[in-house]
This record gives sequence, structure tokens and C-alpha cells, in this order.
Amino acid sequence: MRQCWLACLVLGCVLVCLGCPAGESSEEPFAVLQTSPADLDVTVPLETVVQVQFNADIDPETLSTTTFTLSALEGAQVQGTVSLGMVPDVAVFTPNEPLELITEYTATITTGLASKDGGVLEEPFTWSFETLDAEWGVPELIEENNFGPARFPQVATDAEGNAFAVWQQSDGLNLNIWANRYTRSDLWGDAEVIGLPDVGPVGLPQLAVDPSGVAHAIWAQSDAEVAHVYASRYAPSEGDWSAPELVQTNEITEARNDPQIGVDAEGNAIAVWIQRDIEGFGNVVWANRYTPGGRWGEAEPIEAGEPILHGLGIDVAVSPNGNAVAVWTRSEAVLKGELWSNRYTVGSGWGADEIIGVEGLGVVQAPRVAIDANGNAHAVWQLFDGMTQDVWTNRSTPTEGWGEAQRLEADPNPAGAPAIATEASGTAHAVWWQSDGTLQNIWASRYTPGGGWGAPQLIEQPIEDPEAEGSADRPQIAVDPNGNVFVVWQQRDIGRFNIWSNRYAPETGWAAAELIEQETFFGSGPQIAVDPNRHAHAVWAQAVESLGLTHIATNRFE
Repeated sequence: MRQCWLACLVLGCVLVCLGCPAGESSEEPFAVLQTSPADLDVTVPLETVVQVQFNADIDPETLSTTTFTLSALEGAQVQGTVSLGMVPDVAVFTPNEPLELITEYTATITTGLASKDGGVLEEPFTWSFETLDAEWGVPELIEENNFGPARFPQVATDAEGNAFAVWQQSDGLNLNIWANRYTRSDLWGDAEVIGLPDVGPVGLPQLAVDPSGVAHAIWAQSDAEVAHVYASRYAPSEGDWSAPELVQTNEITEARNDPQIGVDAEGNAIAVWIQRDIEGFGNVVWANRYTPGGRWGEAEPIEAGEPILHGLGIDVAVSPNGNAVAVWTRSEAVLKGELWSNRYTVGSGWGADEIIGVEGLGVVQAPRVAIDANGNAHAVWQLFDGMTQDVWTNRSTPTEGWGEAQRLEADPNPAGAPAIATEASGTAHAVWWQSDGTLQNIWASRYTPGGGWGAPQLIEQPIEDPEAEGSADRPQIAVDPNGNVFVVWQQRDIGRFNIWSNRYAPETGWAAAELIEQETFFGSGPQIAVDPNRHAHAVWAQAVESLGLTHIATNRFE
């Protein structure tokens, strides 16, 4: 729609220009007649070109990026090219890249620009305009197979704005892993199976993408007796997903302990999972590492304790330099659980596992971890003490290790399903649901180095009608390199779940929550990813009434 608007704008300008006699002599001083965008316009698309029309034909020898400039508010010059328009009294500046979101720009014509008859401006001419914010588009399906329900999608982006989605889908007989890829030029492609066909059911997939666009999908898949951990890799240079490769070679009995994966800036990937050997008792956390140009290495256990009950959560985060932190739960008895962690350091491998949560308080569930560019990690989790459930957090640095666990919220009502994301600078953002005694609402808190965690904020719309509106759940979070945060969640209204979103900007804070899906039937399990240019992709499972199935839907913020 914006490209169409831009085309109309350019065409309109050309028409106006054609209506003006070009090259007609005049005794008036050389002067500007009109500009596009207009001065003080605050609705300018990012893909715009900047044009200016004069009252006389331009001397092309004087038109250059020195005499026609464009700069951002801070003074940074926009790189681009200049040319004459379709008529000789119009100059055009074409930026090399799309302009930035919500940014004020100033265009300047210097006195060095002259008309063909030698006229010059009496003084430099400047005008300013502001670019639009991005917005959510129209939801669309990225798979429409009618074999069976599609669920549990994951999404990730690369540095160029391309995106991948993976999910679990039934073919009517077995569950398998599917994928699709989005590019800025061709948008979403065709969905395809990337798991092993005709082998057995699969667990929930996970996904990681490095800055160059290489994607890694990982999942557990079983036959009638045992389960294995598999991975598939997509390389843009090859244009296809690789055949599934074993990441773990020991036989395990269950596929429900789904593996997790992260990737660094150089394309090295680390996977972690919980496995129970067929002949053993209890579970042990294992890990493996992938290096570009090679294959997965030798899997190894990363906890030293005796095999014990697990299954309530595991996660891993990898920093841009390749260091990683894994977190997981251990449970010895009912209402007694602990949160453990281990750190991977490039060159020396995994360290010693250690407990990082408060011991003996209750059941630890849903651990999540994020890591910044300097290796500082934040973990969040929910803890049920037999009476109520709260959200906790802890922070680790490469030099001092884990600190003291603390509650992230102080509300006496239950809270849960925390998610965490970090900026390269060390700032962290956490979200969770918090009950008000009747309904669950989505809250957020921000951690700043030296300042700690800030006061929680409600980031969804206040409930106005409890009988028509319902609880919110399953928040997910992503942050771009500039500190722009996106959160998505599912929220019940009359008889269904819809998908909602909110976003945080460092300059303005949280915006107003907005619906990004409002189909007649359920949307559930949303996930979110954002690229360095603040383009976000949300995916979720969307129920379709006519078929009684769920498909994978998406929406883009750009």
C-alpha cells in the first residue's frame, strides 16, 4: 500500500511539473516552487524519494550530493544519488536504503545549485519531514495443508530481515516437522516437511538463525521404541533444508523433553536436551555443538549429579561470541524442585553445573534464559510453593557467576509463564502473566545495568468488562539491537483466544496493546522475532472452522 501511495505521489508530482512551462525565461530570482515530501509532513513512507521543483530549468553540472543533501535529525548524512526529474526543473534525491522509522529528516539545497541561465538561490533552502512508524499488516496463513492440525510454531529472523518458521503438523497418521521461509523480495514460500517421513511422532521443534541466514531446526523424533534428537540446517547458498542429522546417538525413551538450540554470530550452534537412557533410571541433561563447515560434535552430559526426575523445563542462550548458558529443572519429590545451570565457554567447554534458584521452596517450572553480548545472563522461572505461584529471576556474569535469586513481582496473586530477552548493552526485558484475583494480565519489567529491575508495568489493555473479556497467557518477547521490544500473547474474549501485541521503544516506552489477529476462532501459542531493522514477525496456530483444523498464521510489523 505504501509503494502504491509513493507511486501516486511521484506521479502526482510529475503531473504538476508537466503543467508548469519548463525552461521559460523569467526575471524572478531562482527559487523553489514546491517539494515532495512537503515541509513538516509527518506521514512519509520509508521508501520515499525526495524531490524539489524550481521556477527555472536546473543546470545539471551543478546538481550533486553536495548541493542537494539529506540528513537525519542528528546530522548524519543519508547516502544516495541525485538526478534530474522527468522535467528539467525538478531535482531528485534517491536514498540508497530505506529511511529509518519515525525519524525527522532535513533536505537542503545549497547556493551551489544553479539554473541553466546562471541564477542561484539567494540563500540555502531547507525543509523537514518525518517518516512513518511501522505497523502490523494483515494476518495470512503460511501453510494450508488439510492433512491434520498444525501447532507449536517457532520463528526467527536473520540480519537481512529474512525469516524462518517451523512447526509440528499431523499428516493424519503421524506428526512431523514442517518449515517455511520468508524473504524480503519473495515473501513467504511453500511449506515443506523437514523431519524424517514415516518414522514416528515428533516433539516440539525449536529454531535458531544466525546473522547470515543459516537456520537450524531441532526436534526429538521417535519410532515405536526409542527417541532421538535430530537437526536440519538451511543454508541460503544451498537453497534447501539438509537431511535430518542425529545430534544425540544414545537411545532415549521419551521425546517429550524437547531440545533447545541457540546460535552465535559466526554460525556455531549449541543444543541442549534432557534424556533418559533406556537401561538407566532418571534423566540427565546433555548438550552438543555444531560448527560451520563441519557437523555436530560428540554429545556430552553437562550435569554431574545422579540421574533424577526432570521434564519441567530446559533452555539455552548463546551470546554473539559463542559462549552459552543453559538452565534446567531438577525435581526430587513432589513440591520440591530446583533450578540448575551450566555455562559454556569457547575454548574450554562446559563448566560445573550449579543450583541458581532458591532451594526447597517448591516446584520450579518454565525456566527461560537470555544472554547479552558480554556474556551476562538472566534467567526467569515460575515457582509454586504449594500455596501460590510467583515469578523469579537471577543474573549471572562471566566473572562473578550467579547472584542471589529474587522475585520479579511482589503481587500476592499468582504469576507465571515468564519470558526474557536481552539487549547487547546488558539491558534486559521480562514479561509474564499476573493474576489480579480474577483474570490474568500481561506485565513487564526492565532491567538496566547498575539500576536493577524496574517496577512492573501492565502492558495490555485494562479489562473493562470481565464477563466479555478474559485472561491473557503465554507471552513471548523479542528485542532488536536498538532496544525496540515486541511482545505477543494470547487473550481470551467471548469464547475464543485472540493474538495481541505491544511494543516498547527506548524513547517513548510502551505503546498501546493492539490486536494483530481477530479471526472468528481460536488463535493460540504465539511466537515473535524481530530483525535489526525493527521488522517483526509473529506466528501462531490459527483454528479454521470449516475444516476443524489449525493452520499456522503470521503477521508482519513493518
